[in-house]
Amino acid sequence: MLIEGIIIEIYVRINDFLKECIPLRKRGFPPKLSDAEVITMDLFRNLQNQNFGKETRSTEAERT
Repeated sequence: MLIEGIIIEIYVRINDFLKECIPLRKRGFPPKLSDAEVITMDLFRNLQNQNFGKETRSTEAERT
């Protein structure tokens, strides 16, 4: 699966989950990004950092 497909799948699942919950925002200006978009970007960024860390640790272990 392409990376875009993974991101879309994550977004759809988060968005569906948030629709079932109590609305997070009730007042103020409408946001430029939805809550689902923000959560998706943060989750994906964290997943990328974890994968990068694993690759770095395995590479360092091979050097010793």
